[in-house]
Amino acid sequence: MSKKSGLHIQTCLAAVLGAYCLIGILLRVIAPLVMYPEPDLPMMTAISLVAMLIEAFTGREKFHNPLLCAVFSFLTFGLFLWGAGFVSGIRAAALTGLFGCLVFVVTGLMFDGMAQRAEAVKGTKGALLVNAFVIYLASQVLSGLI
Repeated sequence: MSKKSGLHIQTCLAAVLGAYCLIGILLRVIAPLVMYPEPDLPMMTAISLVAMLIEAFTGREKFHNPLLCAVFSFLTFGLFLWGAGFVSGIRAAALTGLFGCLVFVVTGLMFDGMAQRAEAVKGTKGALLVNAFVIYLASQVLSGLI
């Protein structure tokens, strides 16, 4: 995938979410009594941040189209989690897709702002890891408040 296409972040999101779903399916087949983390706010934030960190370490794009990110993340979260059996029914998949879309776009806007500041001051890649961890902690707090 070329960096000019604007789909690098969506490819990273699909890869990370696909790995999450595949591990969930394998755990349900091999060990059905094992508790597996549900796709809630902190887990969707973690999946989004891992995808953004992979994109940042493999070659960051300068501009992400928020509308394109929203459409692809809606489809990715809705279809992948529905296909893996985490949600059942089309309405639940649509709601999960919408929730995942909102989480991904808001997390992406926060992460992009922090990444641009880190690049402006010649920050290291470690600053991106710290920023991603802070965003994840903020999602944990928000999840506790909801």
